[in-house]
Amino acid sequence: MRNGPKAHIKKAMAALVILSVFILIPRSFADELLAPIVGIVQGPPDVPSDAPAPIPDPSVAPAPTDAPSPVATPTDAPSSTPPEPTDSASPSATPSPSPSPTPKAEANQRMSVFVPPSISVDPRAHSAFLPMLMVGGMRTLLVCGYTNGPAMIFGAPDNGALQGGSGSSTFRISGDPGTVMASLNGPMGLRLLSPQAGIAGSQITLRFISLNMPSIKPELCVAGNPSNTRTILVRALGMDLNMVKDGVTLK
Repeated sequence: MRNGPKAHIKKAMAALVILSVFILIPRSFADELLAPIVGIVQGPPDVPSDAPAPIPDPSVAPAPTDAPSPVATPTDAPSSTPPEPTDSASPSATPSPSPSPTPKAEANQRMSVFVPPSISVDPRAHSAFLPMLMVGGMRTLLVCGYTNGPAMIFGAPDNGALQGGSGSSTFRISGDPGTVMASLNGPMGLRLLSPQAGIAGSQITLRFISLNMPSIKPELCVAGNPSNTRTILVRALGMDLNMVKDGVTLK
């Protein structure tokens, strides 16, 4: 037991001596002395082996790992459906249709109207054409006719004017003033017809209305100015079956 401390002291002194030697000797010489010792401690360097690497068996499935699969966050996931474009940004959006103009009577109803106050017919007549009518001073004309008995027949060919009510006691025609008057005053224009009785004693009321566009709506017949209304009386000629006709002498 007594020799124990002394042996430790000797080992320590020997270590100090060796350390001093290494400190005092050149570094290159120390590396040469330590190289064999370090090589023994670290072992021989790795030498590539010529043996082939083992081939994995395809029948053996690799063991599943416990590493969790990456999950995409809601912010990284792309949207499944693109946002629908609004009507304002869509190039295929059709514009809303503009409201169509409404036929109405013009504010200014001043016009020139000339209509004969009466016509004379044979007391036995069942039909007669209206006399020549004249009207002007507007861009678009509507003529509404009424009778107290006979029907009004319009036999003129279609020349572009709007018309309705033919064969009844009311009649309407609308369009350009020249077109309307050409239809009324033509050879096959407006005429009165009463198959059951004579037309003598009846009357026709005509209303002339200036419109903003052609139309034959019945409600427009009450528009306009009452001063542009005319009445035609159908009078019978002063003759009967007892009338004696004088002979005519030819020279």
